[in-house]
Amino acid sequence: MDLRMVERVREDPVARKGFFDLAQEVFGLSFAPWYEGGYWTDRYIPYLLMDGERAAACAAVNLISTRLEGVPRRYVQIGTVMTRREFRGRGLARRLLEKILHDWRDRCHGVYLHANDRVLDFYPRFGFVPEREYQRMGTIQPRPGKVRKLDLSHPGDLALLHRCYREAPNPFSALPMLDNLGLLMFYCGGPLKHCAYYLEDLNAVVLLDHAGPEMICYDVFGGQGSALGAVLEVAAPVGVETVRLGFTPLDETGWRTEPYVEEDTTLFVLEGKENPFAGRKVMMPLLSHA
Repeated sequence: MDLRMVERVREDPVARKGFFDLAQEVFGLSFAPWYEGGYWTDRYIPYLLMDGERAAACAAVNLISTRLEGVPRRYVQIGTVMTRREFRGRGLARRLLEKILHDWRDRCHGVYLHANDRVLDFYPRFGFVPEREYQRMGTIQPRPGKVRKLDLSHPGDLALLHRCYREAPNPFSALPMLDNLGLLMFYCGGPLKHCAYYLEDLNAVVLLDHAGPEMICYDVFGGQGSALGAVLEVAAPVGVETVRLGFTPLDETGWRTEPYVEEDTTLFVLEGKENPFAGRKVMMPLLSHA
């Protein structure tokens, strides 16, 4: 097939529209508002195979900067792997993955991805092996505090989220996502746009959701000088009894550990590169998933 490989998708209007259309068709995702908001940065690099003005297939590089045991790390997360229905079964995903590994294998500490369980036999062909992540949960007793729900469509509230993220991208996390505002805003502009709360006394923004007595805390920005437990106690709504973390805490005291199971998803890590999960019961922050 005479398909054109495009790597500078953001700067190419035709390829960019093809990418938007493909994501909408395959996953029902709208990337256009995210792009128009200025959040598509150089850290998100889709590779496209174009059939004229249509995108036939895509796989994307997400550059993840973090610290592992206090040491700066740069990982490549592969995501947004998708193929238009009429082009499936023609080896396009293989072609894209081979190109990405050729370009990035030697430019990072490690490579990983979260795969759909229907393609578990695909990624091992490229040297990927399955891994396991672990989540922390614990009990909590809500206590009073000055908590305000943020309206992220309001410029002032949005600026507050940005400020807290810049000042302290989760000081409580064992794997904080650094320089990751673009991916964060994909979530905060979509599924988590109603989940941001500002804790005035602690100068922290907490992203959380709750149902009945259980709460999930996706991330915390700011709050330096406080204990994570104190932040969560103020953030927790009345009636919440347990909390699950969307990240691995630096301080494990008081947290229970259990395997993290995400429906229809398996974590794969590239052999021959650094494996941050081996010998460590950690998880990549949920808001870093692409």
